[in-house]
Amino acid sequence: TGDVLNSDLGSPLNEHAQKALINISKGYSTPSYDLCQLLAEITGAESGIVVNNNTAGILLTLNTICDGKEIIISRGEIEETNGSRLTDIIEKSGAKLISVGTTNKTHLYDYQRAISDKTGAVIKVNRSNFRIIGFVDQVTLTDLVGLKEKANIPLIEIIGNGCLLDLTQLGFPEEPYVPLSIKTGSDVVCFSGDRLMGGPQSGIIVGKSSYISIMKENPFYHALKPNKLTISSLSATLKSYLDDDLLKHNITVQFLCRPIDEIKSLNKILMEKIRDKMSNSVILSLSDGYSKIGSFSIPPERFPTEFIIIRSDKLTSKEMSERLRMRDIPIIVNIDEESVSLDMRSVFPDEIDEIAKALIECFG
Repeated sequence: TGDVLNSDLGSPLNEHAQKALINISKGYSTPSYDLCQLLAEITGAESGIVVNNNTAGILLTLNTICDGKEIIISRGEIEETNGSRLTDIIEKSGAKLISVGTTNKTHLYDYQRAISDKTGAVIKVNRSNFRIIGFVDQVTLTDLVGLKEKANIPLIEIIGNGCLLDLTQLGFPEEPYVPLSIKTGSDVVCFSGDRLMGGPQSGIIVGKSSYISIMKENPFYHALKPNKLTISSLSATLKSYLDDDLLKHNITVQFLCRPIDEIKSLNKILMEKIRDKMSNSVILSLSDGYSKIGSFSIPPERFPTEFIIIRSDKLTSKEMSERLRMRDIPIIVNIDEESVSLDMRSVFPDEIDEIAKALIECFG
């Protein structure tokens, strides 16, 4: 699909994480032994813990810190991701939502007016899967840090993609950067261990040890802890961030940075393998466009690509997709009204032969 950040499909693990999975599955182990230290070293936080996914991390954080208290959040930051609404998570945590400002504009005084002796925390949510443009304004993290210090209340920051790389060094617009959030003054930061971080599906919570330590005593934590396979592969992923060449070990970011010439080259190889082996009812073509990057706030115009378009006179786009998806090794494609399309942005070169085989067997 070219959707590098599709959390339903999971992020590709680097070679270190793959080896860790094999090694940890062979016997008994204590894979979480150095995880807290790694999280602290890489993010600059005092401590950290890991749960099953980011939603679980948010639930644990809010229940631990804000159960029975009020949570202040901008209306423009109340989002839904992957079927999980922030409002529902807050309700289940036992906290009460106090939304301030408007959809497009929230000011510092909106937060100030909402603070009371019932306030449990201020939440800053970084929009990871949508943008608001035009007549807009939102309070910066720096201003919220100043506010929470004066009011003596915790500031909880939610970063969906959980980036541990400074993407501006790679030419991207500024994205929420976990180490910078900790340095700026967020007390607790919740983020995903997959997506931009490139690890297994998991939720990571970092911040002040005073908050992390009481989270570990919460019964929810024991219900939400990941298994040793997740912990081991996540530890290996985090250790790769200690390497000077960070991009070398982050496959997700490599795919995001993939130049269109490389994508076109992969298309050429695949087309040469299948062009003369398709049924007469199948039409192949190439089309310029933009990769449909999933939970990412950077505009799609930053990711130009070339699609392989497949049309059929006998099969609907849904039927074509189903044929590919039901194989022993499923091929997931983009579904349009009258066609399906392939985007090589998220394909490894050694997968080309398997894709060609699937297309020939399904449509040859």
